[in-house]
Amino acid sequence: MSKARQIGQAMMVLGAAVAILWGGCTYVPFSLEGIGCTEAVLTSFSDRYGCSIIEEVNGFQGTLTKKDLNTKTWILEGEFAFPTGGYSVLEPEAAVRETWPEQVEITIYVRTPKLLSFVCSTPAQVPVSAKITAEANAQFTVKVCSRPESRCGCFE
Repeated sequence: MSKARQIGQAMMVLGAAVAILWGGCTYVPFSLEGIGCTEAVLTSFSDRYGCSIIEEVNGFQGTLTKKDLNTKTWILEGEFAFPTGGYSVLEPEAAVRETWPEQVEITIYVRTPKLLSFVCSTPAQVPVSAKITAEANAQFTVKVCSRPESRCGCFE
């Protein structure tokens, strides 16, 4: 076998290995905290206890309400209107800071479709709900953070 043929075959095997590894797991050694996050606009209701929530980048509309003044349970309900399928929404996370008044930061993580993936071209509606325990005079902020779909669980 000639030297040129051996080199050619070795290059083909190396190219195949690179192609397989390129599509597999990749680890990104940095934190995605705060990147790709937008803060929603909260507007107080005049007729009941709570507020409406609108975040335009990811198409989120929802409410944050409580049934009466004496309960500490707030109910977050809403829906994302995505342009295509392939999006997923993780459970909302609430961080209650022990200040006076309490400051509650609600973060909703949205997983965008994988790069170069085939998705349905019809709009997708994804509901979100959560119960949050906070004082009646708590101050709320709602952030929606977009994250790429992890290729092998690195960001879970």
